[in-house]
Amino acid sequence: MYYSQKLSRYNFTVKELHSLMGFCYMWNETCAGRGANEIASNLLSSIRTMHARGKMSFSFYSDAPTGQNRNRMVFSLWLYAAVNYEVDIIYRFFESGHSFSEVDSMHGNIEKEAKIKKYSILISWLRSSRTLNKMKRSFSSSS
Repeated sequence: MYYSQKLSRYNFTVKELHSLMGFCYMWNETCAGRGANEIASNLLSSIRTMHARGKMSFSFYSDAPTGQNRNRMVFSLWLYAAVNYEVDIIYRFFESGHSFSEVDSMHGNIEKEAKIKKYSILISWLRSSRTLNKMKRSFSSSS
């Protein structure tokens, strides 16, 4: 007998509001989970990318799930990035129940695509996510 189950995929998005550049990090459950370590790694990757382009001041906004955003790991990341890259970081949380942000529309496009197309491998999701931003603004994805 053969059983199949949908493979969980995770999507973490950062959007730079000044340039409207979106960074979409995707992975599946065989690579990693969706906890504080993964969130911190993706945030550090986006800080490195933007810092390499000359950005020295960052303002981050997020919803407030303790397991992902409000914890020691993410706080340690902010401290590490501020000291090692000599940047200023402001981190704000949305009020519970009022957390619609720019990246929510990017996530919405990805979920809408998920209902239409059935992808079996992560690389297909990555390729598809690059074409999802209907506003003709930059959108990059990686795993």
